[in-house]
Amino acid sequence: MRILTCLFFGLLAFLLPQVIRSDYWLYMFTLVGIYIILVASLDLIYGYTGLVSLGHAAFFGIGAYACGILQTKLGFSFLPALLLGSLFTCIVSAVLGWPMLRIKGPYFALGTLALGLMVTIVIHNWDSLTGGLVWQGSRFPR
Repeated sequence: MRILTCLFFGLLAFLLPQVIRSDYWLYMFTLVGIYIILVASLDLIYGYTGLVSLGHAAFFGIGAYACGILQTKLGFSFLPALLLGSLFTCIVSAVLGWPMLRIKGPYFALGTLALGLMVTIVIHNWDSLTGGLVWQGSRFPR
């Protein structure tokens, strides 16, 4: 039953852009899909381990910026940039996450909060790479 549910939603995600012609609704369904993935990953860390991650958005931001930088600065198309950005995020999360998992209790929450703040500060202030707060030039995948 679980496999059928995954196949159904995978097929729905594949066919949805073909059926919906409004950019607004396509954008809304894309956001819903992104948030479903974020909630599922939060469920993995909090639901199965009981650890509260306050810096979960840091890895989301690293992946999003890696994908965007690969497209705008290096000229990759959307799908290879998405795959390479995801791979980069997996490597960064493994390097930063394994030591972080040794911390228990409220210290884990504070450590992940500090990680999230560090990533935010780097994204906002590394103007030559990320464009800072006024990043221009991102293309929509077509």
